[in-house]
Amino acid sequence: MPEYASHIGKTKTVSDILLPNRIDHLASTLRGLQTDRSPSALFHAAGSGAICPNGWPNGWHWCFFNEAPEADALGRDGHEAPGTFIPELPLKRRMWASGKLEFAARPVAGKPAEKRTVIEAIEEKHGKTGPLIFVTLRHDVHQDGTVLVCETQTLVYREEASGQKKPAQQASIPPVSENTKPAREIRPDPVMLFRYSALTLNGHRIHYDADYARDVEGYGGIIFHAPLTATLLMGLAAHHAPGALRSFEFRALNTIEGLEPFSIGPTHHHEGGIDLAATLPGGRVAMEARAVFAPGKTV
Repeated sequence: MPEYASHIGKTKTVSDILLPNRIDHLASTLRGLQTDRSPSALFHAAGSGAICPNGWPNGWHWCFFNEAPEADALGRDGHEAPGTFIPELPLKRRMWASGKLEFAARPVAGKPAEKRTVIEAIEEKHGKTGPLIFVTLRHDVHQDGTVLVCETQTLVYREEASGQKKPAQQASIPPVSENTKPAREIRPDPVMLFRYSALTLNGHRIHYDADYARDVEGYGGIIFHAPLTATLLMGLAAHHAPGALRSFEFRALNTIEGLEPFSIGPTHHHEGGIDLAATLPGGRVAMEARAVFAPGKTV
């Protein structure tokens, strides 16, 4: 796509301070949904300026480095409109499709850090729902020259919705190994989703504006955040881990909408890690994921 070639390799850097209260807010928002290990307790075990000895909650970095565009730079969906960092695209409807995280080092509380983002790819495809544009971003979080997290994020842009309810994508019921533990039920509520949107400075209206999500984008109600689903799956993986997470990959298959309950659970143990899924009633898979552990290490 020659019209986008000049944008490949484009970079930007955002700075932030890794404030303990941001992790406190994440912990209180997810209280009762995470494992028994409190992210807040893990953070404060070290104190400001010290390395957390027991690790940080995976997904913590999504609460930092978030920008606040001016109101006139936003699209009707509440996100920053393409045309600034991401180029102007003919398709406007944005969703988080998949991601891969590599955890390289431990952060230090209370100190500055940076996130460097580069546009790695922009690809046009045609799916069952029509034309699609996939934008792949690479985020490297580093502190004092040390890389903490490497993330590959894939966004998908679709045609504007007609407002009619979209049929759910079909996904097979995940196979569950005999040695896996029972799934954990998650019951979303609008306050939790609003607080997570605020924590991550996510203005996407599908996560808090039920009328917009239903009448404009054709969903059955407000949408559960993909990174929040991934955070819950990472927390569950950490609960099963013999060591810290080394990497985590996830792919969204169906939206979790209208505050419908869903379950998260392991589906298969493999050498070095575990597969997991977030599953909707009736067996449709909302998200599938794979966690790989780093035995003997805590990140």
